[in-house]
Amino acid sequence: MRRSTPAVRRQGNLATLAMALSVVFSLALLLGSQQEVSADQDLVVRVQFLRWSGINPDVFLVRQLDAVRGNKLEVRQCGNPAPLLSIEAPPEEEAKIVNGGQLQPYSFVVGAFAGTKAPNGWKVFAQKEGTLMRIGLASGAQTMQLGVLQAKTDAQSGGYADMEMTTAYWSEDSHRVVVIVKHKTTGAWAMDIEEAHGFKIGG
Repeated sequence: MRRSTPAVRRQGNLATLAMALSVVFSLALLLGSQQEVSADQDLVVRVQFLRWSGINPDVFLVRQLDAVRGNKLEVRQCGNPAPLLSIEAPPEEEAKIVNGGQLQPYSFVVGAFAGTKAPNGWKVFAQKEGTLMRIGLASGAQTMQLGVLQAKTDAQSGGYADMEMTTAYWSEDSHRVVVIVKHKTTGAWAMDIEEAHGFKIGG
C-alpha cells in the first residue's frame, strides 16, 4: 500500500478547506437574502377603505395591513391628518371589534363609491411638484385644490419617497372623498407604504 506524500496531503487539506469555505459563504448569502426580505417587509403597509360613519359623515374607517407589525383598524376624519382612534385588530378579531365597544358609537354602516370619479361626475386628481403632491378636484373645465401632501423622507438616501395616488372613495353625496396615496422607495430598505387622506368639499 502506497503512503501519501506531504504534497498530496496538503492538496487534500486545501480541497477540504475550500469546500468548507464554500459552504460558509453559501450560508452567509442565504441568511443575508432572508434579512433583506425581512427588512423590506418591515416597511410594507397597505390601507383598505371600509365604511363611512352613519353618525358623523366626515368620519370613516380603514383597515391597515402590516404583516410584520400587525393589522390595525383606524378611525379617521376628513381634514384631520392624524387618526382619531387606532386599534390593533388581528383578522380573527376584526368583526368583533367593528361591532363592539370602541367603534359602535360611530356606526360604520355606510358604503362608499370607489374610483377617482364621484357619483355626481366630479373627478379627483393628483399633481406632483417636487416633494409635494397637490390633491385637486375637477368639475368640467373648473378645478380646485383640496389639499397638499408631503412625501415621506428616505432615511437610506437622504431624499424623499416617490408618491402616487392609487384610488379614491366617495360619499354618496360626492362632498367627501378619501384618497389612497402610496409612498415608495427602492433599495435594500425600501418602503412601500399606503396612507388614507380624507377631504371635505364645500361647507
